[in-house]
Amino acid sequence: MADSQNAVTRLVQKSLEATPYACKSLIPLSGGSSNYLYHGTLMETLPDGTAIVIIKHTEPHLFSNKDFKLTTTRTFYESQILKYLAAFPAQSVSYNNITISTPKLLHYDPGTNTQVHTHHPSPTCTNLKSYVLKYHTAITPSIASIIGHSLGNWLEKFHKWANSPAQNEVREVMEGNHAMKTLKLAINYTNLVTRIDSFPKILGGSRDVFESVEKEMLAWINGGGEGTRELIHGDFWCGK
Repeated sequence: MADSQNAVTRLVQKSLEATPYACKSLIPLSGGSSNYLYHGTLMETLPDGTAIVIIKHTEPHLFSNKDFKLTTTRTFYESQILKYLAAFPAQSVSYNNITISTPKLLHYDPGTNTQVHTHHPSPTCTNLKSYVLKYHTAITPSIASIIGHSLGNWLEKFHKWANSPAQNEVREVMEGNHAMKTLKLAINYTNLVTRIDSFPKILGGSRDVFESVEKEMLAWINGGGEGTRELIHGDFWCGK
């Protein structure tokens, strides 16, 4: 595992050598299951003062499980949606004194499937998973409600923007993300059907419903729902 990690680190460092994002150090980050993540310290500070970046590198398998093969096209589509999000009016929005924002894409190398993202250095900035793990015993219903409404407010704005007539190009690009649609179908629907036999007393009575929903979603993904598609934030979760 260490040798593999070191090889990827060298590849990432090499791929950034001739860019403004060349790094003098790359520190592997934990928390992700799909990609290799790094905290990068730039060789030269950018004109806007940026000295630290986050680097995301994709291999044709999960970072956490090399036997689980997964196409590298996922990084292309992620880079594309982040590129379009730069024009999203609510890319960073405050609500209930909480600011919700997404990272900005600084650089994308399709040859090595490597992305460079902005880093939030503020001590008051955190992600949902880290916050919950750190303060879970102190999160009151009112605090949970504020956080939930703040996230929901941002998500509502994203969905309205992404599915407006002006963003037709965004939707056309993301329509090509067939591999992830197929994966989501398998995880969210097909796997549910296959689990019925493992828990017959709990799920057995719903077999017809689960199988019907799976068939409906398969037909929709294959084009049966043409004209009814909307772009959604498909990975809005806090991690495992």
